[in-house]
Amino acid sequence: MESYEESPPLPLPVGNSARAASVILCAGVGLVLLCVFVDRVFDLQSHGVEGVRVFVGGAGLLAVYLAAPLLGLIAVSSARAWRQEIVAAAIHEHRSVRTMARRYMVAGLLFAAMPLAALLASIGGGSPLQYVPLSWRVVSHVVITLLGLAMGWTSLRLFWKIPDARLLRMASLCAVVIGAASVADAFGLIGVGSFLGRRFYAVTRQQTFTGDSDRLERTVVVATLDCPCPGGKNVIWCSSFQLAWNEIRDNVIAAPLEVLGAEDLAARLNRAESSRADLEPRSVYAAAGCLKDGIVETIERDMAARFPSRSLPDFGQTVSDPNAIVAYSYLTANVPFTHPFRQVDEGFTFIDSQGTETTVSGFGLWEAYLSRYERICDQVEILYVGWEDPNRPYGRIEEYALDLCRHSQPYQVVVAMVEPKGTLAETYEHIQRGTEQFKEQRDYSHARWFQGGDTLRVPDMFWRTDHRFTELVDTMVANVRWPIVEAMQTIEFRLDRSGAMLESEAFLAIEKAEPREFRFHRPFLIYMKKRDADRPFFVMWVDNAELLVGQ
Repeated sequence: MESYEESPPLPLPVGNSARAASVILCAGVGLVLLCVFVDRVFDLQSHGVEGVRVFVGGAGLLAVYLAAPLLGLIAVSSARAWRQEIVAAAIHEHRSVRTMARRYMVAGLLFAAMPLAALLASIGGGSPLQYVPLSWRVVSHVVITLLGLAMGWTSLRLFWKIPDARLLRMASLCAVVIGAASVADAFGLIGVGSFLGRRFYAVTRQQTFTGDSDRLERTVVVATLDCPCPGGKNVIWCSSFQLAWNEIRDNVIAAPLEVLGAEDLAARLNRAESSRADLEPRSVYAAAGCLKDGIVETIERDMAARFPSRSLPDFGQTVSDPNAIVAYSYLTANVPFTHPFRQVDEGFTFIDSQGTETTVSGFGLWEAYLSRYERICDQVEILYVGWEDPNRPYGRIEEYALDLCRHSQPYQVVVAMVEPKGTLAETYEHIQRGTEQFKEQRDYSHARWFQGGDTLRVPDMFWRTDHRFTELVDTMVANVRWPIVEAMQTIEFRLDRSGAMLESEAFLAIEKAEPREFRFHRPFLIYMKKRDADRPFFVMWVDNAELLVGQ
């Protein structure tokens, strides 16, 4: 057998185009990452580098989505054109063939790993990646992954004919396996890339709003479910403030609190039925007592043991009198959807109570008849449906409520499109009555399930607000003749494709049922409650898009 040094030069390409494709692809990804880094670290306006960023980012995108695929296509075409010569040379273990195989192997691995571009796109929320049309990105990723599979297969065939190349064969086999998985992912057969994208999208997404509630012009926070709801505004309620109130009422003063100057609100808080029983014990903490009895130390010790990652307020900045009464409550509930919904990439239009249209980000389900969405479809339960014309069931629906994930335990997330009532309690009760009536329908066993022709759209939400109940602050508690010096509540809420379900009311009809469209593009209600509890622990009336995630 001829040695490498004695072999004559091989008159055919030795993978130069594959090597060039690898270099261009790495350079393009590097430029895009550089732009992401600049976006997140520097103030582009003050540093005057916006033009350079755009140029560098554009060059990176052209390299990743145009130049690298073209060179990869040339590499694959060259290998096919010179196939017989390459195979003949490989039999003699020609050095140039081994070099060519290495270059195809490296290029195959790099191209096959391109589903990670979904991860890069998620991290680079403000980077040039957002300017690449989604359709172009999808097509490019399919082409790149196919090229990666082809180059990996080429290197594997070459190394298979060369003796003493076991490790290189294994590396080439890895390129083929990764390439095949990438192709399957690109065609939606598996969800590796989309899963990574969802995870990093969830981690890096910024809140629509964070701050004091008095900065919100069209949103109010209420202390109880039976507080009147102002028209044309989002209305938020959470039971955490009620739990703190209950601790003082039941365990410190041992009597209903009599608040001078806020008698009506105090009466509502005193008679409210919300309690710890509405939540799992592991999800809630509440305590109250006197400063001199060590209540602050007790709260800090208990919270450190049960919720170590939660930062506590500085109680010492608010109260210093040893006789002061302090109440603190904390609740948390995480309701992951068993199967994440589809993301509405182009967003959809939300129409508020004033008729204002806003394009918002959202999730949902459509084309539910496809087998790939069977599990998502199965997790949605329709709780209630109200028809526009009661005499024509299965016509146009006017009201509806859905449990987004019937498998979630112990809590559920329900979204309901209904006409708002005077209070959140009345709106909630209206939905519960509709739900019970819907169960009495003759075709309930069929109508409760999401059908293949149905569609669902739900807006994303991610916000945090700090609310001070000013109507209580500086008022006198007649029971002890002391003023309330602080009444604060913090609420953070998030809703996206990773967590939600539905139920619909229907009347039996002979005529063909029209596909139902559950699009939460107008004011709607959302609440969270323990599945076997009678009352919710979070309710929000979404009237406008102020807290929705913009698209």
